[in-house]
Amino acid sequence: MSLAQRFERRLEGLVGGAFARVFKGQVEPVEVGNALQREAADRRQVVGGGQVMCPNRYRVTLSSSDHERLVPWEVQLTNSLAELIQDYLDENRWTTVGDVEVYLARDDSLHTGIFGVASRMEPQAPPRRRPYDSLSMPAVPAMPREHVPPPPVHAGPPREAEPPRAPMPTRQQGPPPVPRRGSATVVVDQTGQRYDLRLGSNVIGRGADSDLQLLDQGVSRRHLDIQFDGTCATVYDLGSTNGTAVNGHEVGSQVLRHGDVLRIGHSRIVFHQDVP
Repeated sequence: MSLAQRFERRLEGLVGGAFARVFKGQVEPVEVGNALQREAADRRQVVGGGQVMCPNRYRVTLSSSDHERLVPWEVQLTNSLAELIQDYLDENRWTTVGDVEVYLARDDSLHTGIFGVASRMEPQAPPRRRPYDSLSMPAVPAMPREHVPPPPVHAGPPREAEPPRAPMPTRQQGPPPVPRRGSATVVVDQTGQRYDLRLGSNVIGRGADSDLQLLDQGVSRRHLDIQFDGTCATVYDLGSTNGTAVNGHEVGSQVLRHGDVLRIGHSRIVFHQDVP
């Protein structure tokens, strides 16, 4: 059985009956896996002693519709893709620093069905923990990440029937209170630029059409987007060339908290939020 077949069978085992619905769309997991293997081969380097070293961090950039469809199963998909790349490297006797990691990113300019891949080497990665030939190990099915199973119900001893009670008098209630929305701001350290996030999309980049324009050559024209709903802000890397880091860790998407520091290009941006 080929690596691609083992990868697809493992992913199907992880997501169960949702496989056909989720992954038989415009972007096929096997196509993404093949692209990541090509990326690893293209970026390999021969180091001391003839050892071949490959990247250990891989980004898959999706259109907004494909990202929305796949992100509930992001953990299962990215773990399976990482196992595929790791087994591919092992088969070729190539190596890397620590474990391979894969993450998803969104680019609103991409059309449905179009995706991109990129990679880099993280030299400070911890030692490898993933076992060899991990695609051949039994898959443990998992729920999509936003699914939280209900707590177990423990049956207690039977209770005696209680006598009927008189109905309680009803009390007129007004309309439910409207939750107060908070505000959020980003501040560019070097220039002191301040930008108050608006509800919805807030694009930061070098382009003149960005909501917050940064004159930084290390920043892409449309580098990242911060989606804000009044209570929660989530940053999405838009397939940028140099990536987006939050508190020193490169991310594809992440919920922001007050005081988080974003690094893009040569710019340092601090996120501030007034929690209601």
